[in-house]
Amino acid sequence: MGLDPETTYRSCQYSGKAPDGSSADIYCEELDEFYIEVKGVERLNIWGAYLTAKQDCGGKIPFVAHTKNQFPFLVTLSAEDFIRIVLTSEFLKRKDKRDED
Repeated sequence: MGLDPETTYRSCQYSGKAPDGSSADIYCEELDEFYIEVKGVERLNIWGAYLTAKQDCGGKIPFVAHTKNQFPFLVTLSAEDFIRIVLTSEFLKRKDKRDED
C-alpha cells in the first residue's frame, strides 16, 4: 500500500513492543501518529478491540485494522478522528483543485 517495508514492523518481532515502546500490533514510521491494533478473526468484538486500542494509544490516534476470511481489511476509528484526518488530508485539496478546473 505504499508504506516502506524497512520502517514498518509487527510488534511481535520486538517481544510485543513496537520500536517506539508502545504495545501497538504494527509500527509504521510513516504513520507514527497512529496506534494500530490488528485483528484477524471470524467473530470480532470490535468495541472491545477499539477500547483496548484507545486505552493503550498513549495520545496517538487509535484504530483497529480488522479482517476475516474472504474479506479485505477494514479500519475502525472514531468519527471524530476520521473527520480530523479527512480535513487535514490531501484528498480535500485534490477535490478543491478539480472543482477549480
